[in-house]
Amino acid sequence: MEQRNSRLFLLLIYFALAIYILPTFSHTADELTNWATAVSLVEKNSFDISPQKNLIGENADTVKINEKVYSKNPPGIALSTAPFYAMTRLFIGEPTTENIGISLFVMRFLISTLPLFFLGVWLYQKDIDDFSLAVLLFATPLFLYSFLLLSNIIVAVLVYIVFRLLYDARNVALRNNLWAGILSGIIVVCDFSALIAVFILGFGLFFTQPGDRFRRLFFFVSGLLPFGILLLIYNYAIFGSPFWVFYGAENIDQVISGFTHPKFSNLYLLLFSPSQGLFFYAPILFFSIIAFFTSREQETLRKRIKIIAILFSILILACFSLINSEWIFSGKSLIFILPLMLDSFFDGEIEDFPSLWRGFLFAVSFLLCTIPTLTFLFAPSESSFPHNNFWRPLLFNNHFFSPTVLSLFNAPTNLWTILPAILLLLIVIYLVWRNSKYPLNFMLGILSAFLVVGIYIFVPGLDNSTIQQKREVIIDRIF
Repeated sequence: MEQRNSRLFLLLIYFALAIYILPTFSHTADELTNWATAVSLVEKNSFDISPQKNLIGENADTVKINEKVYSKNPPGIALSTAPFYAMTRLFIGEPTTENIGISLFVMRFLISTLPLFFLGVWLYQKDIDDFSLAVLLFATPLFLYSFLLLSNIIVAVLVYIVFRLLYDARNVALRNNLWAGILSGIIVVCDFSALIAVFILGFGLFFTQPGDRFRRLFFFVSGLLPFGILLLIYNYAIFGSPFWVFYGAENIDQVISGFTHPKFSNLYLLLFSPSQGLFFYAPILFFSIIAFFTSREQETLRKRIKIIAILFSILILACFSLINSEWIFSGKSLIFILPLMLDSFFDGEIEDFPSLWRGFLFAVSFLLCTIPTLTFLFAPSESSFPHNNFWRPLLFNNHFFSPTVLSLFNAPTNLWTILPAILLLLIVIYLVWRNSKYPLNFMLGILSAFLVVGIYIFVPGLDNSTIQQKREVIIDRIF
């Protein structure tokens, strides 16, 4: 009962933080274009966002075609958030620089925060342990992206649901395959890069039971195909080609070049670099790699498909460089594989891993993924050590704290207003420690993590004038 209460508290803390920490300003170019496209759909019944140019300014995530301006992002997020914008418009009126933050917050909360929360609730009902639930909600970049109006969270959640629908049971009902196809279609129109995982999950149906495989594949494709056709029509109508490629590659030559001249250094950037690396921000994911070899479901199709989807997603996105945004703090384009990587956590396959390392890797991941939420979420790409020379100076030197819900009541943004969020985050660590198998070893791991992270973020000599100017630009823009 005590563990069940802890898991319930973890869900409530995540929900409370999502409400309390109120990022009312934009952090990324594509976040603004998603918002502007939703606004244009409601206001002008058009994908053209040029009427909102005075609100979003010059934006690298847009493309100009025949005097009209369009987002480079797939249309899925804008289409799904347009009703939410229409709802907020009833209360705040036409969009202005003063009220843009309110509609941004509502759209973020409904399209990013709630999907991750509902995944946590679903796993809670499956009786996963509090350690795994805390990792999902607080100790990976999923936590940070759940505060932004981007496609990453909803796509990551849907990819995992598709995986579970298709491979959780030996004989899967045909309606589950149809639903998996429909959800895969939604994924494709929200995030083109996730097509890699969708293709592998669908292709795996060829290796299911011989008597069922083609019927299952037919139902899966039947659910996916209408969305694929709509995406091709959208691309042709807006960009003049049904195969227009998103995220910075605007012609087929760039795509071919990405694969014929692969940049394998991107593996380091995507996975291990202090500026962007997925495993740097969440070293707890190393447990997933170990679990690949120690899993109880050895040699099953479910395990093979999961590993192939993860590996191919990493390798293909490393070959075709997608890291071209001004505001990227991690392997952003790989966020959609995180729930798949955490599947071994959810299945209880790391319960017997050493408590010292569980405590250490959890606390390091927790700290590196929660520190940015206390201030400006995204570090500029020029920052090689963002925790050290971007977020730490913003917090300790500039006292730049994230706005909270109290800001709506004209409360100042300072240490006292962010303190409740810090206390809630500390309670998360306490709840996970309280139910650990060997509390002393787990606590030693936590204390070691605080020491290591503290040394890293305060080590001198990593700052430079370029990053200082970036910090000043952000502060001036917000205030």
